[in-house]
Amino acid sequence: MYRALKCVLGPLIRVLWRVDVQGLERLPRGGYVVAANHDSILDPFFVAVALPRQVRFVGKQEFWRNPVLAPILRGVGAIPIARGQGDVAALDAAAAALEQGDIVGLFPEGTVLHGDARVWKRGAARLALVAGVPIVPVCLVDTARAFRPVQRRVGFPVVRVLIGEPIAVEQAQPTPEAATELTDALESAVRHLRDAL
Repeated sequence: MYRALKCVLGPLIRVLWRVDVQGLERLPRGGYVVAANHDSILDPFFVAVALPRQVRFVGKQEFWRNPVLAPILRGVGAIPIARGQGDVAALDAAAAALEQGDIVGLFPEGTVLHGDARVWKRGAARLALVAGVPIVPVCLVDTARAFRPVQRRVGFPVVRVLIGEPIAVEQAQPTPEAATELTDALESAVRHLRDAL
């Protein structure tokens, strides 16, 4: 289903938002975590359009309660997570996907709400530490102008997807200290991509 949806929606998204992707040559082979800033509910679509391989996104389990969304999410291989509860089953499922060579996508800010004061959560870092795979930082530029729930209007800016250098991660215990340090490095890498524009 993922490939079919991308074939149908991808060209439309690329035309409407003139998606400009930079840094594709930096993408590693095999499994890795892709982590991006989160300013619009359209962000998963922009990441999916930008990356040539399928991305298995991690999303809040509430989405799976929607009878329309649930079969689509299952069809595209998304992974449900109970946010704020240390969901071990979700972590295990995502780690298993990475071990199979899949790409797992997360948005460490967790929500598009609450303005610019959102704290980056440690889930992406914890996952990379458990699986021992790189994290690829991605900066999404101007997606808030494309659509944000609080604005309730659609805009058509040029959306940029900036792919940074992968952050190498050795397999290790995902202690709070290690996950925090890695999350700080990830957030800094995404900020640097934006500042370098």
